[in-house]
Amino acid sequence: MPSPANIWSSDSFGNPKDEFMPGDTVYVTVPKTGQDVRLYVVVDKAVWNNGDPLIDVSDGYESLKLETGTGTQTIQIWAPPLMIGSYDIVMDVDCDGVFDSGKDQVDSMLITGFFVVPEVPFGTLTILILMLISMAIHRLYSEFKSSKKRLQLAEL
Repeated sequence: MPSPANIWSSDSFGNPKDEFMPGDTVYVTVPKTGQDVRLYVVVDKAVWNNGDPLIDVSDGYESLKLETGTGTQTIQIWAPPLMIGSYDIVMDVDCDGVFDSGKDQVDSMLITGFFVVPEVPFGTLTILILMLISMAIHRLYSEFKSSKKRLQLAEL
């Protein structure tokens, strides 16, 4: 059976997505090959070597039979909460728990597969901006009052 051509992290519709927040769900899009595979979310590696162990950091690897046919299918592989960091997705084609060069597939073999970044809640950002504006207005008002007093003293 031929080895799949490509896999990538995605949204639920199969669109490539490389940045997630802790409250997001991570999906992977894979070719329909009809194979039994395991899907792992692993800490990003700069170089994958034959025999590297596959250690899943999500709630455990996904073990499934891929659909048969042409095209791709999209599979949920990590539900929230996600841990902040850099990750790869590995499709273990022979289900042996180790990376097999030339057989197993890695999302973005040469670069990080995807990132989980911290959330900056909209409310928190709004409060920070309002605080900065308030401080600027207070400073301007204080300088205005100080200038006005100096002018009054100078007139005396």
